Amino acid sequence: MITEEHVMATLAHSNPVPDVEDIDLVQVGTASYLATLEQRSSEVTNLDTKQTEQTSTKRSMVPWLVAAGVAAIIGVAIIFAAQNTEQAPVADQPTLTAGPVTIKTDVDRSQSPLSGTFEVTVGVDVLGCSGGTLVSMNSETFGKMDNVMTCESGPNTGTFTIVYRTEDFNWSVLESTDDFTGLQGEGRFSFVLPSPSTLTETFTGDIEYTS
Repeated sequence: MITEEHVMATLAHSNPVPDVEDIDLVQVGTASYLATLEQRSSEVTNLDTKQTEQTSTKRSMVPWLVAAGVAAIIGVAIIFAAQNTEQAPVADQPTLTAGPVTIKTDVDRSQSPLSGTFEVTVGVDVLGCSGGTLVSMNSETFGKMDNVMTCESGPNTGTFTIVYRTEDFNWSVLESTDDFTGLQGEGRFSFVLPSPSTLTETFTGDIEYTS
C-alpha cells in the first residue's frame, strides 16, 4: 500500500533541493562572471573611444599638415625663383650713341694757358665721361677759343676739343681722340666771372658718335 510519506519521499528523491552553500557559490560565480563581462565591455568601449579620439585628432591635423606642406612648397618656389633671378644673365644694355649734353667748366684765368676742370652734368651715358681736366687756348681762327678736354672719370679715355665763338655763343666739337673718335656735337654756351681770376662756362647741346 502506497502511503503519503512514500509519495513525498519519491518526489524528494526525484527533485532534490539544492544545498544553500551551492546556491551561494553559483550566485557568486555568476556575479563574478558578470563583473568580468562588464569590465571587458568597459575596456572595449574605452578602446573604441580612444581610437575614435585618435582618428578625430588625426583628421583634425590633416588640414594643418596640408597647409604647412603647401606653405613649404611655396617658400621653396620663391627661394628657387629668387636664385634663378639672381643667376640669370643680365642682358647688355644698349649703348647710347646720341643725346643731349651739358658740360660745366671751372677755369683758372691766372694760368697760362688757361686751365681748369670740367664736369658733365647731363649726358654722361652718351659721352662716356663724367669729368676731367681742360686746357683753354686761343683758336687758330680769330675770335674763337679751344677747350681741350681730357677725360679722367668715366669708361672712355682720350680727349675731345670744343671750339666756341664769343660772337654768337655757339660751340661745336672740333676734333677727338682715342675712345672719343667719331664724336660730333654742337650747341650754345654761356659764361660768368665769379672773380677776376675765375671763369665758369656752361656748354649745352647735343652730341653723337658717328662711325
